[in-house]
Amino acid sequence: MVATHFSGAWELVKYLTTSPDAQLITFKTIDAFPSLKTVFDDPMIDEPVAYFGNQKARRLFADIALRIPENMVSEYDVIARDIWTTAVSNVIIGVASIDEAYAKAKQQIENRIR
Repeated sequence: MVATHFSGAWELVKYLTTSPDAQLITFKTIDAFPSLKTVFDDPMIDEPVAYFGNQKARRLFADIALRIPENMVSEYDVIARDIWTTAVSNVIIGVASIDEAYAKAKQQIENRIR
């Protein structure tokens, strides 16, 4: 499937991921747990959840989410992951030693991100 309405799709993604109102709507309608920390102050977070024996499971989820360290993302992540996956596969199938695969992968990544 090829998207033809890129700007509209991007606006929808931005709205769903950056709007507290959108996150509350999806949380209340399909129980999609919010990613915005500001939504964790909504009273719904502290409501008991029947599935979990009426425990305040959402509060537990929110408290845990607040302790997750930030993850730096780079446009090079996909490149490095693909090269690294090949390196690990080469070690597993026996066509390279760990040291050889590591050195080759390191060099390939350095060459690609320059």
